[in-house]
Amino acid sequence: MRLRFIAALATAGFVAVAMAPAAVAAPSYTVAEVAKHASASSCWTIVGTSVYDVTKYITRNTGGAAMIKALCGKNGTAAFSGQASPKKILARYRIGALKVAASSSSPSSSSSSGSVITAAMVATHATPTDCWTTISGRVYNLTPFIASHPGGVARIVALCGTNGTAAFTGQHAGNQAALAALAPLQIGTDGTVSATATAVPKAPSDGDDDDDERNGDEGDDD
Repeated sequence: MRLRFIAALATAGFVAVAMAPAAVAAPSYTVAEVAKHASASSCWTIVGTSVYDVTKYITRNTGGAAMIKALCGKNGTAAFSGQASPKKILARYRIGALKVAASSSSPSSSSSSGSVITAAMVATHATPTDCWTTISGRVYNLTPFIASHPGGVARIVALCGTNGTAAFTGQHAGNQAALAALAPLQIGTDGTVSATATAVPKAPSDGDDDDDERNGDEGDDD
């Protein structure tokens, strides 16, 4: 009798485990899928690395319905970049993550940090989900860095597909921490620099310091 009882428990336990629901992976959506929801009756948008169904938020947004309607089917990251906490505001509307193509999240198998990548090639990677930029002769895939950039998403998005040298040096000239953050994202060069050379972008100089030094030297001679 006891053996039958134990067997029954074991069977019940097995059935319970077998019937337990399997863990469901969080859904993810491509940019193309989001683009299909571009109307006020079905409005999806991308903010950072998440996808939101903001259809019900259109009439609730304190900034007006037009602002949200303008983001339907599009990447709305820049529009929310000024918000203190867009994730908190939109939390209830999140429906999944943004699916990033393997080729955009990392360099292709044929690429290396020494590959020569032209400006035309960089220009084809000009979206937040596939973002390349050139800085001081080096080409970087900034896609995985966009959401975690301390200075905000919008600043990185503005560099996608462009030569970001001026913007980067103007903000981070000589900043070794910024250079260190870029290093693992390098996927090639534009052919004007060596891949092994030390990357030290510097702010442009107008030559005034050199003139002052020369003037000072001339005064010392007198």
